Amino acid sequence: MADKGYLKYVNTRMGSRNEPRFSNGNTLPFAQRPFGMTGYVLQTGALISRCEYFYDPDAYAFEGFRLSHQPSPWIGDHAALLIQPQAGISRHSQYDHWAGFDKRKAILDPDYISLYVARWRINAELTPADRGCVMRFRFDHPERQPKLAFFCTRSQASFTIDPEKRRVYGWTNDCPNWQVFDENRSYKEYFVAELDCDIDADACDRFDPAAEDGKGGFVPALHSEGEKCSLFAALKSRDVRLRMGVSFISLEQAELNMERETSFDFDAVRAEAAEAWERKLSALQAECETEEQMRTFYSCLYRAMCYPHKCYEIDKDGNEVHYCPFDATVKPGKRYTDIGFWDAFRTEFPLLSLILPEDYTEIMEGFIADYVDHGWLPRWTAMGESGAMPSTLIDSVIADGAVKGLLKGKLLETAFEGMLKNASVVSPDRHFGRNAIGEYLEYGYVPHGAEYDVVNLTLDFAYCDFCVAQVAHILGKYDIENEYRARANNYKNIFDPGTGLMRCKKTDGEFTEDFNQHRWFYGYTEGTSWQNSFFVPHDTEGFAALHGGKDALIRKMDELFALPPIYDDPGYETHEMSELSVSDLGQCAISNQPSHHIPFIYAACGAPEKTAYWVGKICDEYYDSGVEGYPGDEDNGSMSSWYIFGMMGFYPYCPGKPVYLHFGSKLKSLKINGKPFDDKAHGATVSHFDL
Repeated sequence: MADKGYLKYVNTRMGSRNEPRFSNGNTLPFAQRPFGMTGYVLQTGALISRCEYFYDPDAYAFEGFRLSHQPSPWIGDHAALLIQPQAGISRHSQYDHWAGFDKRKAILDPDYISLYVARWRINAELTPADRGCVMRFRFDHPERQPKLAFFCTRSQASFTIDPEKRRVYGWTNDCPNWQVFDENRSYKEYFVAELDCDIDADACDRFDPAAEDGKGGFVPALHSEGEKCSLFAALKSRDVRLRMGVSFISLEQAELNMERETSFDFDAVRAEAAEAWERKLSALQAECETEEQMRTFYSCLYRAMCYPHKCYEIDKDGNEVHYCPFDATVKPGKRYTDIGFWDAFRTEFPLLSLILPEDYTEIMEGFIADYVDHGWLPRWTAMGESGAMPSTLIDSVIADGAVKGLLKGKLLETAFEGMLKNASVVSPDRHFGRNAIGEYLEYGYVPHGAEYDVVNLTLDFAYCDFCVAQVAHILGKYDIENEYRARANNYKNIFDPGTGLMRCKKTDGEFTEDFNQHRWFYGYTEGTSWQNSFFVPHDTEGFAALHGGKDALIRKMDELFALPPIYDDPGYETHEMSELSVSDLGQCAISNQPSHHIPFIYAACGAPEKTAYWVGKICDEYYDSGVEGYPGDEDNGSMSSWYIFGMMGFYPYCPGKPVYLHFGSKLKSLKINGKPFDDKAHGATVSHFDL
C-alpha cells in the first residue's frame, strides 16, 4: 500500500486494555468503514459473564475474526459471528481452537487486519466493506488440510455449506436479553460468504455433542444449527480469498450486499476502505506540536467516526430499507444504531455536526426513523432499545442540528413531535421516554424516591426543555416555546444555597436530611453531588446568580478542583470510582461524561485561562495513543471528541446553541473542511457559522 496520509497516525488499539474494574477506554480495535454496519476485530479471549471483553491487547491468542456491533461491553454485542482459519483436525472448543500469534507483528488498522497464525502456519488478512468484508489466507502447512471454521459465539445460529456455489451462508441471532426486540425474537444477521476455491465436501464436518455415546465428537456435515453451533468448511487450495456480505433483512439481501460491495480483489477493496477513511479524517487537517499528539488526535478522530453504525441497506430496486427490531418487519428509509445519547450528545454529535454535516443529517434521519416506526425516539440503541441511561438527550442532538440548519422541514417537524412526546407522555415501558416525567410535571422536579438519580433527571429535563423551546422557536410554535423556556428554569428548584450543590428533594418540597456530598449514586447518575450539580449549560447567567454571580461560581469551581478525589461508596464499587481515585483533578471525574463540561464553566464565567489550564492538563496527562489511552469509558466517540475539541481550543458547552466557548488552541495549525481556523481571530465565543 502507498504511504497513508492521516490514516497512518491512527492506532485502533487506543484504549483497549481494560477490565470490568478499571476502564482505559473500553474500546475495540475495529477494522470497519466509517459508520459501517459491521466492525471486525480479533477475538483473543472468551466471554466474561454478560460483559464482553473478548479482545485483550496483551494476549497472544487468536480465536478468530469476530464480526461485531458492540458499542460497549456494558451494553453487549449483538449478531456476532466468529470465523477462524484452521488446518488439519477441526477444533471446536474455545479451550482447544485458540492459536498463538505474535501480537507485536500483527497489523490492526481501520482498513486492514493482518496476522500470522503460528499453530497452523496461516497468514490471515481482512479488509472491511460497509456491509461485508474480504478475507485472504495463505495456508503454509504442507500436510494439514486448510479449513475455515464458522462459530456462533452465543445463542442460536445456522450455517450451511454449498460446495457447488463455493459458499457458506447462514445467520446468527446473538443479542443481549435485556434489549427490546420483537416478541418472537426473530432478529437475525444473515451472511453469505463466497470462496475463490473449491470446497472439499467430503471433509467438511461439525461438532455434535451427542456423538460418541454422548461424549461429543465430529461428524461429516454440510449444515449445522443450534445453540453455540459450529461448521467447518474444508478447502482444496492453500491460497484462499473469501468475500462476504451481511444483512439484517435476508440471505438474498446479504448476497446482494456481497455482490455490490466486495470482490475477490482484496487489494482493491482495501484501497477503497483506506480512501474512505482518508476522506473522513481529512475533514480536520491538524498540525500538532508532537508526533504523539498527532497519533492521539487522529486515533480519537477515527473513534468518533466508528459510531453510530449504519443499519440500513439498499434493496434490489435501489431503495433504502431497514429491519425494524420492534415488530420484525422491513421498513423504508435509513436507520442507525449502536450509540447512547446520554454519552454522545455532549461532544460526539456536536463534532459530527461541525466536520461532517451531511453525515450528521443522514444519521439523524436514521434515528428519527425509530419514532416513525414505533412511536418513540431512541435513547440508547443497540439494534433494539436498551434504555440503558436516563433522560432523552436525543432532544439535544435534534436541537443542535436544528439551530445549525442541518435539520429542517418535515424531518424536523417529525423529530419535534417525538421531543414533545418525550416531554409530556408517561411511557408504559421504561425503556422509552423520560422516566419519572409524570412526577417532574407535577412538582417541577423529580422527587426523591421516584428514581434513584432524581437530581440528574431534573437537570437533564430542564436542559431538554430548553432544547424543545429552541426547536419550537424555529418552527414558529411560540406558545410552546414560551411554555418550555419557563420549564427550562426548573433546575432552580433543587439548588441548595447552603451547600451550593443540587440536592434531592422530597414531595413536600424539603431537601432529604441524610445528605452526603461524597456519597455515590444517591440521587445522582454515576457520581456524587460534585460531579452532577453543575449541568445548566443553557442558562449560565441564571445558574451563576444562584451562587452569587460568576465570580462566586468560579470560586466554587476552584473548590471542586482543590478537593481530594475521594468518595463514599453506596455499598459497592464501580470502575468510575476507581478511575476518580487515581486522578489529580479534585472532584472533576473526567473519566465520565457528567464532568466533561466542568472545566469549561470557567470560560463560561469569563475565566478562559483557567479552562485552558485544566483542559491542557487533561489532554496532556490523561490521553495518549496507547492501549491505556483514555481516562475512562470512551463511549462511542464522546471522550475522543472531547479531546479533539480540547486540542482545537473551543467547546460545545451548550448543544442547541450554535456557538462554542473559546479558550485557546493547542494546535500549531488547523483546517476545518479545508477552511483555516484562525485561533487568534476569536474572542470568548466562536460562532458555528464562522467555522
